[in-house]
Formats: sequence, C-alpha cells, structure tokens
Amino acid sequence: MASTPQQWTVQLAQTHAPYSQIFLQRTLPNHSWYSVVVVDVAKFMACVRNGNQLRIPDIQLWSDEKREGLCSHLDPGGVGVPVMPRSSIEEVQVKRWFGLMPPRIHAVVSFTNGRHRSAYMEFAGAKQMPVEVLTDQVDLFVKYCT
Repeated sequence: MASTPQQWTVQLAQTHAPYSQIFLQRTLPNHSWYSVVVVDVAKFMACVRNGNQLRIPDIQLWSDEKREGLCSHLDPGGVGVPVMPRSSIEEVQVKRWFGLMPPRIHAVVSFTNGRHRSAYMEFAGAKQMPVEVLTDQVDLFVKYCT
C-alpha cells in the first residue's frame, strides 16, 4: 500500500472493473488525537462482524444502483478523493458455559463513518486499507486488525 502524507492508495483485485486501485484521504488531517492505521481488511471486517452495530448486508444483496453508486464514488478518476473510514475498537468479554469456563475476549469495531466503503473494499478484493482511529486506540487496532 503506497501512501503520501495526505493520500493513501488501496490496491483492489486486478479483476475489479473499471479500476484496480482507489485513493483515500484523512477525514481529520489536522487533529492530533486521530491517527491512521493500515489494517488487514479480512481481520478488520471480522472485528466489525463481532459487534452488534447496524449490520451491513452482503454486498451481493445490495441493489445494483447502490453498488454502482459506491463504485462511482470511489473511482480514482472521479471528482475529489473520498475519505477513509473512521472507526473505533473495544475489547469485549464473552462468557462461556454459563461462566464455568474463562471468558473469551474479542475485539469489536464500530464506525463513525465509512462502513459501506469498508464493505465495498472487502468486496473489491482489497487486502489492506487505511482507517482513521483515535490515537489512544492504535495499539488495539494493531493487535487485532494488522
């Protein structure tokens, strides 16, 4: 994944038409309490699916208009550079066997913005993507999503 201080490039599958990469920029570039973490898309989306936040249907179930609209929005030949997803993460304990076994801890990712862009990048074959996160959550994102 190539990047500049202001823009990140996300490689998509070579079979993704009509383009094989997209460019993203930070939502809050001048705020020191936010950082960018380049995440593994599969691990990141697994953490998204761990949560109870509003579910995103599988992209194959989206209407053609919605899928094409997002594809057009992310098109590197379009007007402007879209912003990267902004997310937060927390560790959650899940009790097992009515509390008789030690709890299992897993990460849950939620979105401030960008859940549909994230789902589309997963669908389009991205292996890595940048995510803007609170600086105090960088370690958790690195632990669970890289």
